[in-house]
Amino acid sequence: MCEEHVEEAAFLYQQRISTVGDPHFHWINITEIEHSLEAHIDALEVGGDQGLKVCDRQVGEGEAGELFTALSVFCRHKRGDLVFKVLQDLDLGDGDSKRAVIDAFKFEFPEVWHDKFLEMLSKDRPNLIPAIAALAGYRRLETAPAVLNVLDATPGAGLRDVIWAFGRMGDRQACEAISKYLEHEDDTVRAAAAMALFRLGDGGAFSYCLQHASVDPVLLLPVGLAGGRSATKALKGLAGADKAQPDCLVALGLLGDLSALRTLHAGLADDATAEAAATALDLITGAELYEEAFIPEEIDDDELFEDEREAAEQGQAPSHPEGGPFGSTVTRLSQNPDDWLDWCREHKAQFDPKLRYRSGRPYSPELLLENLRSEKMPNKIRQLVYEELVIRYGMEVPFETDMPVAQQIDALSVMSQWIQDHSEKFQAGSWYFAGKALPS
Repeated sequence: MCEEHVEEAAFLYQQRISTVGDPHFHWINITEIEHSLEAHIDALEVGGDQGLKVCDRQVGEGEAGELFTALSVFCRHKRGDLVFKVLQDLDLGDGDSKRAVIDAFKFEFPEVWHDKFLEMLSKDRPNLIPAIAALAGYRRLETAPAVLNVLDATPGAGLRDVIWAFGRMGDRQACEAISKYLEHEDDTVRAAAAMALFRLGDGGAFSYCLQHASVDPVLLLPVGLAGGRSATKALKGLAGADKAQPDCLVALGLLGDLSALRTLHAGLADDATAEAAATALDLITGAELYEEAFIPEEIDDDELFEDEREAAEQGQAPSHPEGGPFGSTVTRLSQNPDDWLDWCREHKAQFDPKLRYRSGRPYSPELLLENLRSEKMPNKIRQLVYEELVIRYGMEVPFETDMPVAQQIDALSVMSQWIQDHSEKFQAGSWYFAGKALPS
């Protein structure tokens, strides 16, 4: 019976990962998956020694789902010997395994282990640095100096996780050490460095990011999260001078400057940028213009029969036996330029070009909280919205869009109270960085 619980929990863990990243799946609806996952992990915990034995055996034979399940059960039993045994034998350079370890620690790591575990943070155990740092960042532990001491010893594949954690731990003394990673060879590391520096209120990093965004696309979204009206001008120039990057258009949507509407509307005409343009237009206007669209399924040529492969080479897509193409119909933001043009003409009078907008109203912390609560907002955008609350207004309430739904709901309540307590400090429609107004 315990074997079945491990198999089901492993499957549900993988299903949760794919669902969290699905732009067409409402975040609140992940609750059912999480309840089922919890039931199987709970059954293994209640299974006592038998559950531990099965998990110990499966963790060596299984993949990421089994690894997450086993570590979760070990943590609930406070069996540090089994946890450390797994870590000693595990290669955390593997993306799926690393994520499973980090997820298990984020959700299940016993608080009473924090100090003992952090003692293992050393240059002698570089493979553990990313997992320990990610735990510290997720739990907002005050361990930035200890992590800083081993930053240079962190394996390349783990640098992004460590720098991400610095942005959460809130120690501004880390800014100087992080700044050099804006020039790192890895895209994800450069992006993480920019985000961490902005979360820590390092305005000096913004000039660098704005200057280099034209040649380094990973800096586009950070510019949209931290910039003012001057950033809008620069990003519009990038979109107009060459083929627009999707992140450039989303960044313009985050900025909320009405002068970007023409640029965004033009982005609807290109299949490569239409989705980003629609997302940005909706962020600014709150129009919620939706359409039904058929999304073809991506076909792996290796899975095709010979006759299907020959037909594909002649431009004929594989189809169901009934004759229809593989794929699904989804509801998405409209990518029809006429829909947006008609809406903007009809509602033009309700906007003031001197202000920045979110969801059709002057930009404010209250509107960002509405975005986080919205069941229609994809998790990718919700995560960016949370970064805005931290970067723009200095709100440091622990939150991540991969948190269990119940924890997200609790965090949103804490955010609501923070916003009420600070409402008089911020003027709707203005640009802010680190809680201070930017030139308009």
